[in-house]
Amino acid sequence: ADSRSVVRLTALQALPQLAKTGHEPTIQKVIQHLTDSDADVKDAAWQALLQVSEKGHGSSIDAVIKCLTNSASGVRASAWLALPRLVEKGHEASIEAVNKGLAAKSSEERKLACQALPQLVEKGHEASVKAVIKLLDDKSPSVRRSACEALPA
Repeated sequence: ADSRSVVRLTALQALPQLAKTGHEPTIQKVIQHLTDSDADVKDAAWQALLQVSEKGHGSSIDAVIKCLTNSASGVRASAWLALPRLVEKGHEASIEAVNKGLAAKSSEERKLACQALPQLVEKGHEASVKAVIKLLDDKSPSVRRSACEALPA
C-alpha cells in the first residue's frame, strides 16, 4: 500500500471513534471510499459506514444500493452484507434491488441477495417468495441452499 492509502486507511479507522453517529459530513466522506482502489481502505470504509450511519439513513442506503451494481464483485458483496444492517424491513428500494439480485448472472450474487431477503421483507411478501421459489431449481447448490433458508419454516 502506498503512503496515501495508509493515510486513508488510518483516517477511516479513526472516524467511528471521533464522529458522532449520523454526522453527515463524516458519512459522505466514508461513502466516497466504498469503492476505493485499495482493498484495505475499501474494507475500512464499509466498516466505518456501518458504525457512523444510523439505520434508515437515506444517503447511506442510496450509496449501498448503488454499490450493488458496481463492476467489482467485492464491492457488490460488501453492499449485500451491509444493506440489511442499514434498512428497516419493508424498505421498497432495497426490496427492488434484492429482487433484481435474485436474478443476477453471478451465483454468488444470487446467494447473497437470497441471504439478505428475509431481513428486508415481511413474511409473505409475494414477489419475493415467488423469486426465491424459482431459485430452488438454481444450478448452484449454494444458491439452492440459501433459497431454502430464506423461505419461512
